[in-house]
Amino acid sequence: MGQVLREEIDALNINLTVNIDKEDYEKKFKEEMDKYRRKSHMKGFRKGKTPIGLIRKMYGKAVMADVINETIQRTLFNYLEEEKIKYLGQPIPAEGEIIEEFDLINLKPYSLKFDLGLVPDYTIAGASTTDTYSKIVVQIPEEDVTEELESVQKRAGKNEPVEEPIIAKDLVKIEAEEMDGNAKKESGWATTMTIMADDNLDADFSKELMGKKTGDELNFQVSKIEKDRTEEYIRKYLLQVDDADTETVIGDDFQGKIIEVSRITPATLDQEFFDKVFGEGKVSSEEEAKKEIRDRISAYYDTSAEQLLYRDIQKGVMDATPMEMPHAFLERWLAVANDKTKEEAKKEYKTFAKGLRWTLIRRDLLDKFELEISEEELLEGFKKRVREYFGGYGDELVILNTANRLLEDQKQVENMYQELATEKLFKKLTSEVTLAEQKVTKSEFEEAVKAAQEADNSDIASESPEVAEEV
Repeated sequence: MGQVLREEIDALNINLTVNIDKEDYEKKFKEEMDKYRRKSHMKGFRKGKTPIGLIRKMYGKAVMADVINETIQRTLFNYLEEEKIKYLGQPIPAEGEIIEEFDLINLKPYSLKFDLGLVPDYTIAGASTTDTYSKIVVQIPEEDVTEELESVQKRAGKNEPVEEPIIAKDLVKIEAEEMDGNAKKESGWATTMTIMADDNLDADFSKELMGKKTGDELNFQVSKIEKDRTEEYIRKYLLQVDDADTETVIGDDFQGKIIEVSRITPATLDQEFFDKVFGEGKVSSEEEAKKEIRDRISAYYDTSAEQLLYRDIQKGVMDATPMEMPHAFLERWLAVANDKTKEEAKKEYKTFAKGLRWTLIRRDLLDKFELEISEEELLEGFKKRVREYFGGYGDELVILNTANRLLEDQKQVENMYQELATEKLFKKLTSEVTLAEQKVTKSEFEEAVKAAQEADNSDIASESPEVAEEV
């Protein structure tokens, strides 16, 4: 077996020179050449009887390069494992190191030098009871709860015709005829259009429409019914012109007669409504309905606030854990491993290095707290993801079968494992540090989220599970 010589450059960088003799690869090279010979079927020779010299001439250099590379790589990684070297990225050939010539007749020793960056020494801080982080609690005003309940009532209600004057959110059906001055245009365009009395209406048209009722008439310009509508939109959705009809010329002036006004009648706050919206038997009064709604709104903000807390803890731990890195090596490795130019690697390096630092810290913390993800947790994670895809609902058997199929995809499993491990780690960290509750309004919370994003969109560092190896 080949040998590896280690040369210390500094505390974070080493050179590893791999030396192999012909005995380390000769047998493998001959076996590979024999395989080519057995498979060969060249003109003038029976299958498998092509002279080995001809086979060597045709395929020898490519086969030799593969065998030498495989032997060097095997020797190198066996050494790293045996010596338990903690390193970053992967070994890369030192500048200028390349094997250019292979002697296919007189086999000889080969040598190749590699650069390698080492995992630095560091002590994790920022994650103890002496470290305090703000836990945001968003206050939900009573009017928001009332407004949401009314909205739910409307969604569960019925759209019914009314004889009353038009108000906001009514649905208005108008029979419209094209005008020529003060008279209806002969053979002019006629259509029935349905309009929602909402904020999309042009201010002047809305003023004219509001207060009218079924049977009333009004004159209008079709281009000024709704704000900021294109000619294509008006022809298709208001005038109901067929897409294929590009010849008909239609004027802008119309007279309309309101033939129907319909309005959503909110659902009654009875047990049928409560069971339909909140689940059978869970709610039985308006007070309980409001409490359920408040809890749901709070849960939404709590999830977002939790993400802010996780971000702050991550930033706090990283800021409190200084770490020297083999920057020159890593920048070069980033370019080599991802087939990037030096300029591209340099541009991406800062974000990459931040992600790498967090990966190292995260791994140590997972080990420290002995956090593992079970197969049952993976299954539940996939079931949750599938439910979210179906909007929180769906047949449980379909959800289970879909989750089981996802468990068969190794890449999906790895991604879910990392996601659940990170979630479990942050939950553990929130129990290790001191949390100071900070009550805020919705607008204050939105400002906090905006400020965090503007400070640094990459504060929540992307994890790079394959860039830090410990073998």
